[in-house]
Amino acid sequence: MAVWKSIRHVEVTPKIKSVIGMALAIAFHFAGYEFARSSILAMFTSKRTGFSSPSALSFATGCVAPFAFALLWLYTRILDTSGPRKVLRYSTLLSSAILFVGGLILSTINTYLEDDGESSSITSTTIYHQISKGTLWIMFVLQNAFVQILYTQHWSFLGSIQTSEEAAVRFAPIAGVGSIFSTIAACLVSPLVERIGLTGLLYCAALGIGISAVCADWAYNFSEKHGFEPKGGGDAKGNSKTSPSTVHSESFISRARILFRRVPILGAICVEELSYHGLSSVVNFLFMAQAKLSILDDKSRASWTGYSYAIINGASGMMQFLVLPLAVKYIDPKHIFMINPAVMLVCTILLLGQIASPIYMTTATLVVLKTMEYSLRGLAHELVRF
Repeated sequence: MAVWKSIRHVEVTPKIKSVIGMALAIAFHFAGYEFARSSILAMFTSKRTGFSSPSALSFATGCVAPFAFALLWLYTRILDTSGPRKVLRYSTLLSSAILFVGGLILSTINTYLEDDGESSSITSTTIYHQISKGTLWIMFVLQNAFVQILYTQHWSFLGSIQTSEEAAVRFAPIAGVGSIFSTIAACLVSPLVERIGLTGLLYCAALGIGISAVCADWAYNFSEKHGFEPKGGGDAKGNSKTSPSTVHSESFISRARILFRRVPILGAICVEELSYHGLSSVVNFLFMAQAKLSILDDKSRASWTGYSYAIINGASGMMQFLVLPLAVKYIDPKHIFMINPAVMLVCTILLLGQIASPIYMTTATLVVLKTMEYSLRGLAHELVRF
């Protein structure tokens, strides 16, 4: 009751409204991502609409990092000329549009194939199968690359408008709200896929990410109206504060090197991120490959993915609401940060030992890895930066 009374007497300032807006943007983005991930993964690994060869999955997974780096380079270029608000708005809407257009293409192909009767069994030589594979490959790579870019922009905004004390109190609940929305979306995958199909999930994903764009723009509107907007490469109206000669005189790598020399901890975090995402990519690939081998039905495979991430997001939410707010009061963030690799080392050893069925073992390892990533790592990153 005391907590509820204290919450009721908190003044809802413009900054809090802005934080709420960006928290909702994160939540809807995560919900949309859950729909997209389950749908795209099921169709990508389907013999009917996607790739039958396991090498295609490993190649697409390997292409995610270069595409994410290219998007990051493009992001820094546009940020210098347009400002953070426009960059977030356009990148979010582009992500939503890719999912919507991809859903249209794939649903059109499925309609043609169903109308053809027996000829709907797609072979690798049909034009429909080639278009379907190309569409799914692009969506798989861009969806995984965009999620990191959008997530980074959301948290960059929240970190820029709050003090370190405010961040320590609010970051865990904000991430917890995102986990709740993700859990709900993941639980809805199985019933939705039976009603609207795998392509219908793509439309739900596009809608969720589109709502995220609206919420993020609302948050920026409050910050600019009341004078606490993040200071990016442009002003509040998106006008450049950096001359073109200055922007192009320094390469992205040169600017990163200067930043890492000035703030060494960011360089250490960058190296840790690269190594961690290497491990994450391997575990993700093993999970997808085992799901493809063990679960032949596309809709069942999408449901398995949805339920797996429902467990991940539910556990992350409990960590963010119950465990981490208490932990940060008594444990230094750098010590919280070091817990993660120790836990993952144990899980990797167990995975190598294959003490259980491959699909259950890889799923369990993925659950632990993603739970740590969504809760402990996200909070530790933001607090360590402060």
